[in-house]
Amino acid sequence: MVSDFSIDRERLLCFGIVLYYFWQSLNLFIQKGLFGQKILLGINYVILIVAIFFIVLSSLKNRTVSFMFMELLVFAVFFISYVLGNADNKILIYNLIWSLGICIPLGMAFAGIDDKEKIYRYLYIISKHLIAIIVLTYILEFKVWNVYLGEYDMVLSYTALLPCTILCNEVLEHIRIRDVVWLVIGLGMNFLYGCRGANVCFLLFFVLKVVLDIESGKKKYGIILCGLIISIIGISVLIILINSGVNTRAAVGYRVIEKLLNGEFFKSQGRRDLYDYYFNIFMQNPYLGWGVCGKWLDSGNYPHNFLVEVVLSFGIIGGLGIVLVLIIGVVIMFKESAKAERMLMCIYLSNAASLLLSGTFLQNTAFYITVALIIGRLRKREAYF
Repeated sequence: MVSDFSIDRERLLCFGIVLYYFWQSLNLFIQKGLFGQKILLGINYVILIVAIFFIVLSSLKNRTVSFMFMELLVFAVFFISYVLGNADNKILIYNLIWSLGICIPLGMAFAGIDDKEKIYRYLYIISKHLIAIIVLTYILEFKVWNVYLGEYDMVLSYTALLPCTILCNEVLEHIRIRDVVWLVIGLGMNFLYGCRGANVCFLLFFVLKVVLDIESGKKKYGIILCGLIISIIGISVLIILINSGVNTRAAVGYRVIEKLLNGEFFKSQGRRDLYDYYFNIFMQNPYLGWGVCGKWLDSGNYPHNFLVEVVLSFGIIGGLGIVLVLIIGVVIMFKESAKAERMLMCIYLSNAASLLLSGTFLQNTAFYITVALIIGRLRKREAYF
């Protein structure tokens, strides 16, 4: 009876996770491809509510203490920031809802699934569907609705990163042609219409996978695959450049190509200005920090760098302590975890690495899932000893 319940609980958690990722992609499709139709957005949010309900219900039935502890811990962090009075209350509440309502439940869902191979298979099954939704959104946004050439979509790009890394992982493990085709489609769209950060994070995943996870006998196939994908995308870019003729402005209208040709791929004046501002704020209170969301310019102009954000929020000692614990946890995870756990770690760590370039950890589900995977491994390690 207990075993049957465990199986049902894990399937329910997997179902909740799958529903969340469908909601995420469909939400962008409705907003960007269908002009944000309110009725469709309302219906789609029902999917999110059902997903979180399944996750919370399953977590409370089996891991009530752990779930409530994490919720209360995160709430306490936000409450302390509220008491300090350094954050805009609207920004604080918005991020609190994201953290407590979405990020913590998703992280606890992954921690609550003992058979990590099961959730990986679910993620692989939906990855092609997610790519299809995202590519269709790209087409509607940039072609059908005549968004001018040169526009790019950062949110879509980072959303496509997860299914692309899952498909790449599957290709490196099993080398199926249909997976290669879907991977090239997803990567090609992200390269042309996505942001630089998402493409860098994909390369990080590839390095982690080849160096730390893939079997030595398959490494050469990974290198061949990498060369194949780069060649396909490179040929596509070459065709674009040739077709542009003397009108080079049309060719460099693609964000990633433009930055590559201008030698500015790793440069961003906007980011430098933000870092300068937050460095000056940090120096005013370097030891204790300002609390989460403290001294943010607004809801969009947060630090856009995980290291800057944690030391700004928790001070130099607390921030670097958090980073050190995470690094130790990642090392232990790769050394001691089983195959399915390592695959998920490569996928979600590379997705969470986007926080070094953009976003805030308070809303990044990949970060919470990465932390949950690490905590799950450490708990098993403690139980073993």
